[in-house]
Amino acid sequence: MLALTIAAHVAAGARWCGLDAEHGPAVFVSLEDPAAMVRYRLRRIVPAYGLNPAAIAANLRVLDGADCDAALMREVSEYGTRRLVETAAMKALRERVTDARLIVVDNASDAFDGNENERRAVRRFVRMLAQHARSAGAGVLLLAHIDKVAARYGGAGNSYSGCFRTREMGYPTDLPSNVILYMDPDTPWGYVQNWHFTIQRTLFKDTLLDLAYVGNRADHLPVLNAPPIDRLVVDGNLITVRGWPDNGPWMREFVRVLKGRGANHEGAR
Repeated sequence: MLALTIAAHVAAGARWCGLDAEHGPAVFVSLEDPAAMVRYRLRRIVPAYGLNPAAIAANLRVLDGADCDAALMREVSEYGTRRLVETAAMKALRERVTDARLIVVDNASDAFDGNENERRAVRRFVRMLAQHARSAGAGVLLLAHIDKVAARYGGAGNSYSGCFRTREMGYPTDLPSNVILYMDPDTPWGYVQNWHFTIQRTLFKDTLLDLAYVGNRADHLPVLNAPPIDRLVVDGNLITVRGWPDNGPWMREFVRVLKGRGANHEGAR
Protein backbone atom coordinates (compact mmCIF):
# COMPACT_ATOMS: atom_id res chain seq x y z
CA MET A 1 0.00 0.00 0.00
CA LEU A 2 2.82 2.43 0.81
CA ALA A 3 4.61 1.81 -2.49
CA LEU A 4 1.36 2.26 -4.42
CA THR A 5 0.70 5.51 -2.53
CA ILE A 6 4.13 6.84 -3.50
CA ALA A 7 3.58 5.82 -7.14
CA ALA A 8 0.21 7.62 -7.15
CA HIS A 9 1.81 10.83 -5.86
CA VAL A 10 4.50 10.67 -8.56
CA ALA A 11 1.82 10.16 -11.22
CA ALA A 12 -0.19 13.11 -9.86
CA GLY A 13 2.84 15.31 -9.17
CA ALA A 14 1.61 15.90 -5.61
CA ARG A 15 3.61 16.41 -2.42
CA TRP A 16 3.64 13.46 -0.07
CA CYS A 17 4.16 13.94 3.67
CA GLY A 18 5.74 17.32 3.06
CA LEU A 19 8.15 15.96 0.45
CA ASP A 20 8.21 16.95 -3.21
CA ALA A 21 7.44 14.22 -5.73
CA GLU A 22 8.80 14.39 -9.27
CA HIS A 23 5.84 14.48 -11.65
CA GLY A 24 5.81 11.88 -14.40
CA PRO A 25 4.65 8.42 -15.45
CA ALA A 26 4.85 5.68 -12.83
CA VAL A 27 4.78 1.93 -13.54
CA PHE A 28 3.51 -0.47 -10.89
CA VAL A 29 4.45 -4.09 -11.65
CA SER A 30 2.12 -6.27 -9.59
CA LEU A 31 3.32 -9.86 -9.46
CA GLU A 32 1.53 -10.77 -6.22
CA ASP A 33 -1.94 -9.17 -6.38
CA PRO A 34 -4.14 -8.96 -9.49
CA ALA A 35 -4.66 -5.60 -11.19
CA ALA A 36 -8.25 -5.46 -9.91
CA MET A 37 -6.95 -5.42 -6.32
CA VAL A 38 -4.42 -2.69 -7.18
CA ARG A 39 -7.14 -0.54 -8.76
CA TYR A 40 -9.37 -1.09 -5.71
CA ARG A 41 -6.59 0.23 -3.48
CA LEU A 42 -6.08 3.19 -5.81
CA ARG A 43 -9.75 4.09 -5.46
CA ARG A 44 -9.13 4.39 -1.71
CA ILE A 45 -5.80 6.23 -2.04
CA VAL A 46 -6.94 8.94 -4.47
CA PRO A 47 -9.70 10.52 -2.31
CA ALA A 48 -7.77 9.92 0.93
CA TYR A 49 -4.89 12.11 -0.30
CA GLY A 50 -6.94 14.42 -2.52
CA LEU A 51 -5.14 13.36 -5.71
CA ASN A 52 -6.26 14.20 -9.23
CA PRO A 53 -7.99 11.09 -10.67
CA ALA A 54 -7.37 12.20 -14.26
CA ALA A 55 -3.63 12.53 -13.63
CA ILE A 56 -3.56 9.10 -12.00
CA ALA A 57 -5.39 7.54 -14.95
CA ALA A 58 -3.01 9.19 -17.43
CA ASN A 59 0.30 8.58 -15.68
CA LEU A 60 0.01 5.43 -13.55
CA ARG A 61 0.36 2.16 -15.44
CA VAL A 62 -0.39 -1.13 -13.68
CA LEU A 63 1.21 -4.23 -15.20
CA ASP A 64 -0.54 -7.38 -13.99
CA GLY A 65 1.63 -10.48 -13.69
CA ALA A 66 -0.17 -12.16 -10.80
CA ASP A 67 -1.92 -14.84 -12.84
CA CYS A 68 0.96 -15.89 -15.06
CA ASP A 69 4.65 -16.74 -14.98
CA ALA A 70 6.02 -13.19 -14.98
CA ALA A 71 9.43 -13.66 -13.36
CA LEU A 72 11.88 -11.03 -14.61
CA MET A 73 15.01 -13.17 -14.30
CA ARG A 74 15.32 -16.94 -14.15
CA GLU A 75 18.09 -19.34 -13.26
CA VAL A 76 18.75 -21.98 -15.92
CA SER A 77 21.15 -24.89 -16.00
CA GLU A 78 23.05 -25.79 -19.15
CA TYR A 79 25.59 -28.61 -19.24
CA GLY A 80 25.91 -28.51 -15.46
CA THR A 81 26.43 -24.73 -15.31
CA ARG A 82 23.85 -22.44 -13.75
CA ARG A 83 23.31 -18.91 -14.98
CA LEU A 84 20.72 -16.14 -14.82
CA VAL A 85 18.88 -15.03 -17.94
CA GLU A 86 16.38 -12.27 -18.61
CA THR A 87 12.89 -13.49 -19.31
CA ALA A 88 10.40 -12.26 -21.88
CA ALA A 89 8.66 -10.40 -19.04
CA MET A 90 11.84 -8.39 -18.31
CA LYS A 91 12.21 -7.48 -21.96
CA ALA A 92 8.56 -6.41 -22.13
CA LEU A 93 9.00 -4.35 -18.96
CA ARG A 94 12.02 -2.58 -20.43
CA GLU A 95 9.90 -1.49 -23.39
CA ARG A 96 7.11 -0.19 -21.12
CA VAL A 97 9.23 2.00 -18.84
CA THR A 98 11.14 4.14 -21.35
CA ASP A 99 9.37 7.33 -20.14
CA ALA A 100 8.77 6.35 -16.51
CA ARG A 101 9.95 8.39 -13.53
CA LEU A 102 9.28 5.60 -11.02
CA ILE A 103 9.14 1.81 -11.35
CA VAL A 104 7.69 -0.29 -8.54
CA VAL A 105 8.10 -4.08 -8.60
CA ASP A 106 5.92 -6.03 -6.17
CA ASN A 107 7.65 -8.22 -5.19
CA ALA A 108 11.18 -9.67 -5.23
CA SER A 109 10.23 -13.28 -4.51
CA ASP A 110 8.02 -13.38 -7.63
CA ALA A 111 10.33 -11.30 -9.84
CA PHE A 112 13.48 -13.36 -9.15
CA ASP A 113 13.18 -17.02 -10.13
CA GLY A 114 16.47 -18.23 -8.72
CA ASN A 115 18.22 -19.16 -5.51
CA GLU A 116 17.40 -16.26 -3.21
CA ASN A 117 20.15 -17.33 -0.79
CA GLU A 118 22.90 -17.02 -3.40
CA ARG A 119 24.16 -13.51 -2.89
CA ARG A 120 25.92 -13.18 -6.24
CA ALA A 121 22.78 -14.13 -8.19
CA VAL A 122 20.55 -11.80 -6.20
CA ARG A 123 23.05 -8.96 -6.61
CA ARG A 124 23.10 -9.46 -10.36
CA PHE A 125 19.32 -9.38 -10.54
CA VAL A 126 19.12 -6.14 -8.53
CA ARG A 127 21.85 -4.52 -10.63
CA MET A 128 20.15 -5.53 -13.85
CA LEU A 129 16.88 -4.02 -12.66
CA ALA A 130 18.65 -0.82 -11.59
CA GLN A 131 20.45 -0.63 -14.94
CA HIS A 132 17.17 -0.70 -16.86
CA ALA A 133 15.74 1.97 -14.56
CA ARG A 134 18.78 4.23 -15.06
CA SER A 135 18.52 3.80 -18.82
CA ALA A 136 14.99 5.20 -18.61
CA GLY A 137 15.98 7.92 -16.14
CA ALA A 138 13.68 6.43 -13.52
CA GLY A 139 13.88 5.42 -9.90
CA VAL A 140 13.13 1.81 -9.01
CA LEU A 141 11.48 0.46 -5.88
CA LEU A 142 11.79 -3.31 -5.42
CA LEU A 143 9.59 -4.64 -2.64
CA ALA A 144 10.94 -7.58 -0.66
CA HIS A 145 8.92 -8.80 2.28
CA ILE A 146 8.18 -11.98 4.14
CA ASP A 147 5.16 -14.01 3.23
CA LYS A 148 1.87 -13.59 5.07
CA VAL A 149 2.21 -16.81 7.08
CA ALA A 150 5.64 -15.77 8.39
CA ALA A 151 4.33 -12.30 9.25
CA ARG A 152 1.51 -13.71 11.36
CA TYR A 153 3.19 -16.69 13.00
CA GLY A 154 6.92 -16.09 12.69
CA GLY A 155 9.37 -17.10 9.99
CA ALA A 156 11.44 -20.24 9.66
CA GLY A 157 14.45 -21.11 7.57
CA ASN A 158 17.03 -18.70 6.22
CA SER A 159 15.50 -17.54 2.93
CA TYR A 160 14.59 -13.85 2.74
CA SER A 161 10.92 -14.65 2.06
CA GLY A 162 10.48 -16.45 5.37
CA CYS A 163 13.36 -15.94 7.77
CA PHE A 164 12.98 -12.38 9.02
CA ARG A 165 12.01 -12.26 12.66
CA THR A 166 11.89 -9.39 15.08
CA ARG A 167 14.23 -9.30 18.03
CA GLU A 168 11.31 -10.19 20.27
CA MET A 169 10.34 -13.25 18.21
CA GLY A 170 13.41 -15.34 19.01
CA TYR A 171 15.47 -17.16 16.40
CA PRO A 172 14.54 -19.61 13.61
CA THR A 173 14.66 -23.22 14.76
CA ASP A 174 15.98 -24.93 11.63
CA LEU A 175 19.13 -22.96 10.81
CA PRO A 176 22.24 -24.92 9.80
CA SER A 177 24.35 -25.70 12.85
CA ASN A 178 27.42 -24.01 11.34
CA VAL A 179 25.71 -20.71 10.44
CA ILE A 180 25.17 -17.72 12.72
CA LEU A 181 23.04 -15.07 11.04
CA TYR A 182 23.02 -12.55 13.88
CA MET A 183 24.22 -12.19 17.45
CA ASP A 184 23.59 -9.12 19.58
CA PRO A 185 26.98 -7.87 20.83
CA ASP A 186 25.38 -6.92 24.15
CA THR A 187 23.97 -10.38 24.77
CA PRO A 188 25.25 -11.67 28.16
CA TRP A 189 26.79 -15.12 28.34
CA GLY A 190 24.34 -17.72 29.56
CA TYR A 191 25.32 -20.25 32.18
CA VAL A 192 23.84 -23.06 34.28
CA GLN A 193 24.81 -23.95 37.88
CA ASN A 194 24.28 -27.44 39.33
CA TRP A 195 24.81 -28.69 42.86
CA HIS A 196 23.90 -31.67 45.00
CA PHE A 197 24.21 -32.75 48.63
CA THR A 198 24.02 -36.38 49.78
CA ILE A 199 24.02 -38.10 53.23
CA GLN A 200 24.22 -41.85 53.70
CA ARG A 201 23.98 -43.70 57.00
CA THR A 202 23.62 -47.35 57.94
CA LEU A 203 20.82 -47.61 60.49
CA PHE A 204 20.56 -51.35 60.97
CA LYS A 205 21.86 -54.46 59.38
CA ASP A 206 20.77 -54.47 55.71
CA THR A 207 19.22 -51.00 56.17
CA LEU A 208 20.74 -47.89 54.53
CA LEU A 209 19.37 -44.33 54.74
CA ASP A 210 20.22 -42.19 51.68
CA LEU A 211 19.17 -38.50 51.62
CA ALA A 212 20.05 -36.34 48.59
CA TYR A 213 19.27 -32.81 47.40
CA VAL A 214 19.85 -31.76 43.78
CA GLY A 215 19.50 -28.16 42.56
CA ASN A 216 20.22 -26.14 39.44
CA ARG A 217 19.93 -22.53 38.30
CA ALA A 218 20.14 -21.00 34.81
CA ASP A 219 20.89 -17.34 34.02
CA HIS A 220 20.82 -15.33 30.77
CA LEU A 221 19.83 -18.23 28.54
CA PRO A 222 18.33 -17.18 25.15
CA VAL A 223 14.60 -17.71 24.76
CA LEU A 224 13.93 -19.67 21.56
CA ASN A 225 10.52 -19.84 19.91
CA ALA A 226 9.28 -16.87 21.92
CA PRO A 227 5.67 -15.85 21.18
CA PRO A 228 5.24 -13.41 18.28
CA ILE A 229 5.49 -9.72 18.94
CA ASP A 230 2.12 -8.28 19.91
CA ARG A 231 2.83 -4.56 19.77
CA LEU A 232 4.67 -1.91 17.78
CA VAL A 233 8.26 -1.34 18.93
CA VAL A 234 10.20 1.80 17.97
CA ASP A 235 13.96 1.91 18.54
CA GLY A 236 15.33 5.06 16.90
CA ASN A 237 14.86 4.56 13.15
CA LEU A 238 14.09 0.85 13.58
CA ILE A 239 10.33 0.15 13.59
CA THR A 240 9.16 -3.40 14.31
CA VAL A 241 5.57 -4.60 13.92
CA ARG A 242 3.70 -7.83 13.25
CA GLY A 243 3.02 -6.95 9.63
CA TRP A 244 -0.49 -6.75 8.25
CA PRO A 245 -2.32 -6.26 11.59
CA ASP A 246 -0.18 -3.17 12.39
CA ASN A 247 -0.04 -1.43 9.01
CA GLY A 248 -1.69 1.73 10.39
CA PRO A 249 0.64 2.29 13.38
CA TRP A 250 3.67 1.35 11.28
CA MET A 251 2.72 3.87 8.60
CA ARG A 252 2.40 6.67 11.18
CA GLU A 253 5.80 5.91 12.70
CA PHE A 254 7.42 5.52 9.26
CA VAL A 255 6.14 8.93 8.14
CA ARG A 256 7.39 10.46 11.40
CA VAL A 257 10.88 9.05 10.82
CA LEU A 258 10.82 10.09 7.16
CA LYS A 259 9.82 13.65 8.03
CA GLY A 260 12.63 13.82 10.55
CA ARG A 261 15.16 12.69 7.98
CA GLY A 262 13.75 15.21 5.49
CA ALA A 263 14.09 18.03 8.02
CA ASN A 264 17.69 17.03 8.75
CA HIS A 265 18.43 16.98 5.02
CA GLU A 266 16.98 20.46 4.52
CA GLY A 267 18.98 21.76 7.49
CA ALA A 268 22.17 20.30 6.06
CA ARG A 269 21.61 22.06 2.75
